[in-house]
Amino acid sequence: MGIFSFFSDSKSENNKSHLKNLISVAMSDGSMDTNEAKALLSVATRLGITEIDVRQMVTDYRDIKFILPKDRKDRIQQFWDLIMIILADGKIEEHEMKIFENFAAKLGIRKAITSGLVRKFAEWTTKKEPLGAFKWEFIELLTDTHSWE
Repeated sequence: MGIFSFFSDSKSENNKSHLKNLISVAMSDGSMDTNEAKALLSVATRLGITEIDVRQMVTDYRDIKFILPKDRKDRIQQFWDLIMIILADGKIEEHEMKIFENFAAKLGIRKAITSGLVRKFAEWTTKKEPLGAFKWEFIELLTDTHSWE
């Protein structure tokens, strides 16, 4: 195996791990609705994962190991993708908020920051403000080095 295929395989495994986390969220209520599936396919396309691969991953998503991204930018992107999946079905359920909090902890985001994000998340969903405004607040908060463990 050459060095380039090692990095390619590693990136592929990281992408599959990320998609697995998103599938877990989409399936957390027992099924995946059409909007969640569309959101997942959008992320998969960005990651270079085919629809056929996504369908296979949905059937055996529990078998894929979580890989923590090393780069903070990748962690922020993964966290944002998680939010998009949570919002895809138009409702935020309590178990999804627990997943949100657990994922933040896995990524190394400080508990106080996560609590603030949960408040902002709830505030945003009740006000139905444009998602872009929330995204910029989200990115600004997470680019602060004090947000991370």
